[in-house]
Amino acid sequence: MRVIVHEFMSLDGVVQGPGAPDEDTDDGFAQGGWILPFVQHSGWGDVIDRWFERADRILLGRRTHDIMRPFWTDRDQGSNVAAAALRAAPKYVISTTTSSSTWENTRVIAEKPCEVVSQLRDMPGGELQVHGSWQVVSALQRADLVDEYRLIVFPIVLGNGKRVFPQGCPPIRFGEATSEWLGHGITYRRLAVAGRGPVLPRRGNTGGSAVLRAIG
Repeated sequence: MRVIVHEFMSLDGVVQGPGAPDEDTDDGFAQGGWILPFVQHSGWGDVIDRWFERADRILLGRRTHDIMRPFWTDRDQGSNVAAAALRAAPKYVISTTTSSSTWENTRVIAEKPCEVVSQLRDMPGGELQVHGSWQVVSALQRADLVDEYRLIVFPIVLGNGKRVFPQGCPPIRFGEATSEWLGHGITYRRLAVAGRGPVLPRRGNTGGSAVLRAIG
């Protein structure tokens, strides 16, 4: 099973509080709800449906769980792809502050979450999807447990906030990478993780320095 991270992201990499002003105000973040001006553009909603059509299992942090549970359980599951998938898929919530969830088919993981995720990753199946859940994503990055990032990038710069690749994030190499234009300055990027560490240049002159001299 592959671990796939899904995020809404600003041009400068911020993923904090996209949906509402009070969604995540950690560290005085006051720009919550920054995706709301883009809701009228439906192209990225179609991408979200494609995400959930592929979900076998869902992994969330406690805060993201608390936001998603009431929102999605109130949706018509007959016509909403995400709501139907979230009802059917087994869900895992990483939390040390709660021991249970009223969301059906949900298990709370309180101890050794990365070990549990590693065990799930070794199971047969398609995708273990992480949505939002910045703290969980950071832990998975450090444990080298992310297989792919799916990022909807919005044309806005926030200047501060939690980033999907924060300062101190381990170096990550990517293999297959695709980008899809969704209109109105919104792009969708898929980045398959190829391993740890930056790609090291070959010894000797690869031509890059000559290009820099030519344009300088």
